[in-house]
Amino acid sequence: MQEISIINLIDVIFMLLIFFMLTTTFKKSESFDVNLPKSSAKFEVDDNATARIYYDLSEVVSVVINDNEPIKLSFDELNQTLPSLNLNAFKSVHLSADKSHSYASIINLITVLKENQISNINLDIEKKN
Repeated sequence: MQEISIINLIDVIFMLLIFFMLTTTFKKSESFDVNLPKSSAKFEVDDNATARIYYDLSEVVSVVINDNEPIKLSFDELNQTLPSLNLNAFKSVHLSADKSHSYASIINLITVLKENQISNINLDIEKKN
């Protein structure tokens, strides 16, 4: 009586498994750079960020590059000044907006930044105690 050897079958199954694992593409999860003003979660601090934008309640936008003196601009002046600041060269630009701002005003600021090819914007939040 002859027997069928399953050792070769196991090898073939593992080869197929490895092939499908290497060639399968998974759906990448979408991420949004939207954060609440305060959070108790732990976040990594990006020490390499050298461009920061502060948006206060008096509608003044302050741009700080490489810890230099802040450049204070009105919202209207921002669109003309952004191309000369070359913020799109930075790996990331951190945006700190007062939590009392309306959602629409923050979106308007982000729109102006995106129109000037600043694509990697991180919204800063304050950590809860």
